[in-house]
Amino acid sequence: MARTNRAQSREPAEDQRERLPLVAELEKHVRRRAGNRCQVPSCPFPANVDIHHIDGDRTHNSAGNLIALCPSHHRMAHRGQIAAWRLHWYNLRSPVAQLTKRLFPFTTKGSANPAKRLLAGSSGRIWFTVAVLLLLTLMGCILLTFMLRIRM
Repeated sequence: MARTNRAQSREPAEDQRERLPLVAELEKHVRRRAGNRCQVPSCPFPANVDIHHIDGDRTHNSAGNLIALCPSHHRMAHRGQIAAWRLHWYNLRSPVAQLTKRLFPFTTKGSANPAKRLLAGSSGRIWFTVAVLLLLTLMGCILLTFMLRIRM
């Protein structure tokens, strides 16, 4: 039985499918939505982001299927080291993720070393974060006390 070379057959390889070009406005929208940063929450690297197709279909160019990733996370996504469901979750940019980034801005910028990132943050921002956390803890204690009094 003779082997057929893929190049000779009319079927394109899976990874050789026709890629639809990204519209410049869509690419700008995805980058702007991500703040021109990698959308993996723990990634400390700014700017230089690639646009990745979450479902792996390079012809599916909708904003919900595109995510901005740094080159390192982009390679990991292509190797299957980051699950597609995680990429969808990162892409949703849930209010919880946005609140976390606002409360802990020093964990997403600067050095890859957490201690250096913490020290590099402005002291005003750190004190604001501490004050908000204390306020939320106090509100939780008050609510718990109130709930216990109602049950008694």
